[in-house]
Amino acid sequence: MHTDNKTVLALVEFDKNDVLGLIELSASVGWDYDEHEIRTVMSSGKIADIKMLWAKLFQVLQ
Repeated sequence: MHTDNKTVLALVEFDKNDVLGLIELSASVGWDYDEHEIRTVMSSGKIADIKMLWAKLFQVLQ
C-alpha cells in the first residue's frame, strides 16, 4: 500500500496460528512442507516475515 509515496511494510513474527497459511504458501511454490516440519522450524527460534499491507488486504478480498 502506498501512503504519501511510501510503501507500508510490517515485520511480523509467525506463531502457531500461521502454520496452515505457511503450509499453503509452501505448496504454492512447489514445496511439500507439512505441519510437523513447519512446527519444527518454528520451535527452533523466531520466524518473521515482512508483509506489505496491500498483500494482506488482497487476501481478505479473495
